[in-house]
Amino acid sequence: MKLRIPAKTDHIDEVYRFLEACMHDKALNSSTRHNIVTACVEIFTNIAKYAYTPDEGDVTLSVAAGHDQVVVEFRDEGRPFNPLEQDPPDLTIPVEEREPGGLGILLTKQLMDELVYEYDCGQNILIMRKRR
Repeated sequence: MKLRIPAKTDHIDEVYRFLEACMHDKALNSSTRHNIVTACVEIFTNIAKYAYTPDEGDVTLSVAAGHDQVVVEFRDEGRPFNPLEQDPPDLTIPVEEREPGGLGILLTKQLMDELVYEYDCGQNILIMRKRR
């Protein structure tokens, strides 16, 4: 299944409904489903906030549920950005002293089993896999 929507945070409910529809009848336990949805919401939010600033653009979200895994792919035409190359935030520093950002990517890495990024033909492509 595929969804193409404007990369704006006010479309987060649409992303959530799409993900729930994609995973309906896929025999996923609630924990796996929750992890996938949470990771996808984090990635969509990052794209919506940072990919096109100050311009606007779309994001395409694809979900494929196979026998042994769920594969989610995000594509956007925003500025090139590999979230997997970012240093994780230093969680030993008090929150009020920490630079903003990085927690969503850290959480996504913990929730999903595999993340792969590439920049191809003017598109950021992030593929996330979660084993059943």
